[in-house]
Amino acid sequence: MEWNLCAYEGYNKDTLAVEWMNVKEQLELNEVLRAVNHDTLNRLQVMQMNLDLGRTEEVRRLIEEYSLRCQYFFRLNNAGFMQTNNWLETIHMYHPELKATYEVAGTEKATPAQDMELVEMFQVFVLQMKQRFTGYHDQLMHVLFCMDAPLEIHIQFVGSWTDLQGISCERDAEFTTEVLEYTKTSLKLKLVAR
Repeated sequence: MEWNLCAYEGYNKDTLAVEWMNVKEQLELNEVLRAVNHDTLNRLQVMQMNLDLGRTEEVRRLIEEYSLRCQYFFRLNNAGFMQTNNWLETIHMYHPELKATYEVAGTEKATPAQDMELVEMFQVFVLQMKQRFTGYHDQLMHVLFCMDAPLEIHIQFVGSWTDLQGISCERDAEFTTEVLEYTKTSLKLKLVAR
């Protein structure tokens, strides 16, 4: 079965583009800096607490985890997914219940069209799923970018998908989409560049 996240009942590409631009414009630089500094301070406090408790191995693990996240950020930008990176790094500011993480492997570059289509897919998915976002139940999203020929993107959503409607194949210009798993608590997709 092939799905495309850019198509569901009520989807309108022009409306989505305007909504995404409005979301981007609403995000002030000060908000981004505040969020980055808040996250950094939280991480430093966790490391300080672990040092105070003598948990040096935990501090080493946290430093490695945070360093790797920074490396993935730069790798994704260098791979040509700058708008996707912006989306992944800021989505928690609009939907704190959605936790997005990602990994990047390989050296190929994405095209601007691939970058924008992926942002559209993610945005449409959030629009369809946002009624499920509640303050007491996190929805997790993990993306693996395999930047080798052919470019593959593996996406896993963990949360509550019990009444997810089928998503029709309307727009599929840059990627083919395959469902690898669909259960009540997990949705795994594979996107392959055309």
